[in-house]
Amino acid sequence: MKNKAISRLTAVTLVIGAVNFIVSLIYIIGLPDIVPTHADFSWKCNGVGSKWNGLIIPLVIFALIPLCLLITRNAKNAEKNLKPLAVCVSIIELFLVAVNWLMLGLVMGSGAEIGEKISTDFAWLFPLMFGFLFMVLGNYMPTVRQNPNLGLRVPWTLKNEKCWDITHRFMGRICVIAGLAVIAAVLLLRLTGLGNDVLYFGLMMVLIFFCAIIPTIYAYKHRND
Repeated sequence: MKNKAISRLTAVTLVIGAVNFIVSLIYIIGLPDIVPTHADFSWKCNGVGSKWNGLIIPLVIFALIPLCLLITRNAKNAEKNLKPLAVCVSIIELFLVAVNWLMLGLVMGSGAEIGEKISTDFAWLFPLMFGFLFMVLGNYMPTVRQNPNLGLRVPWTLKNEKCWDITHRFMGRICVIAGLAVIAAVLLLRLTGLGNDVLYFGLMMVLIFFCAIIPTIYAYKHRND
């Protein structure tokens, strides 16, 4: 039963990945041969290259996520983790598709030359999406049972099931609170006009720190529970 469910989920992710790849390819064909591919923290273009570099993210979406699902087919507690796995995989794939189109449409499609500033009116979308991603994932973290593929996989949680459970309950709360806080901060910065590239980038770094480092410290403190 669990293998059939994971197989269906894998098929869905493959379809989404294939559609995204085909549409991305059609868009890329219409771009100039040389496009902006990289920018510094102030969003000045500091790298150009072939437009076909734009196929990297679509290829990752198409191949990597289904491969990760196949790896989990026979993992410990795979059946108990079907729902959180489905939700996490779906939201991560949609997040990557959104990032793909932000990069294609707003960076590669900007036409910027080396040294020119790429329009950053979209920069606030990245922390907003990160906040939403972590908020959704946080709702499902407490339901993830001990396994080697999904969740906070550090030595103390993998060796101690109780440590795993209490850490993921704690991590879920942290992710939801931090995600909501980042979303609120982004919207406030937009409404007040105080937002800038550095602040938006900083919000993403703070979010990642709170949702990864703090639960890891928490797991270490409860390693012997």
